[in-house]
Amino acid sequence: MKREYAVILGLLVIGGFFLNSSAIKEERKGDMVFIYFASTQFGTCTDPESIERIKNIKTEFSEKYREASIKFVMVCLDSDFEKALKFIKKNGDWDEISIGKSFSNELALNLLNQSEIPKVPHIFVFKNRQEKGKWNLPLVKERELMVDLAGEEQIKEWIENDYPLPFRKEQIELTHTDTIKPSNYDKSNSIKKGENAED
Repeated sequence: MKREYAVILGLLVIGGFFLNSSAIKEERKGDMVFIYFASTQFGTCTDPESIERIKNIKTEFSEKYREASIKFVMVCLDSDFEKALKFIKKNGDWDEISIGKSFSNELALNLLNQSEIPKVPHIFVFKNRQEKGKWNLPLVKERELMVDLAGEEQIKEWIENDYPLPFRKEQIELTHTDTIKPSNYDKSNSIKKGENAED
């Protein structure tokens, strides 16, 4: 009888060890969201070199943080759905996409418009801590901003430094070419590719 209890106790201890190890591994694994904001109205976003860079970033970033679960999201601010979809496909595969409404896009309202510099191309990386919610569905309990990069130069610098986390640039002064008025952007048919509206 004592031997049976000893065996059961041993199995419980071993099982508890593996469950605990699994939980620690899961916590260490992490859960990240990579969000890329772009638009066909900005020449740097449509440049073939820029498109290839984004494809490479997704591959290299995934390789470097292979222990993490990474979701890749692309936000295209264009209002022309077909044009936006073609542009998104040029940038490779994505787990989720969001199209339309210029700077009034829901993700832009929540992220881009409150970033250090609200311009595109723009990359955010968030680290999430999730748990099961009321209906046993994933629920983000904590979200930490790891990367907030505006424009080609900041993105290139991140690549050159081998995708460190966290990596955030200090706020710099906006220039005339860094911004565009949402009201004018919505009438973007009259704006030439790569140019910005008047302030």
